[in-house]
Amino acid sequence: MDSKNWHKSWARIVAKAWADADYKQRLLTDFEGVMKDEGVDLPPDMEFKVIDQKNENHWVLVLPPPPENIGQVEDVASRMVASAQCCCCCTP
Repeated sequence: MDSKNWHKSWARIVAKAWADADYKQRLLTDFEGVMKDEGVDLPPDMEFKVIDQKNENHWVLVLPPPPENIGQVEDVASRMVASAQCCCCCTP
C-alpha cells in the first residue's frame, strides 16, 4: 500500500475508533484483525502495536536500530540534523 492510501485508510480507522469504543478496544488488542477487516494489507514480516494516546502530552517514541556502519555518534547526529531526517511517518 502506498503512503497516500495508508494515510487515508488510517484516518478512516482512527475516526471509527473515536466514534465506537468497542472498535477502539479491538484496534488496541487486535490490530492485524482490524486491518484485515478494513482491507488493509500489512507486510507479514513487520510487527505493529497501537497505543492509546492519553492526551496531547503523551508521546511514544520508538528508538530505531543503529545502522551497521554508525561511525561516531556526533557525526550521525549532525548528519541527521543537516538533512532534517525523521524516523517516523507521523507529525505532531
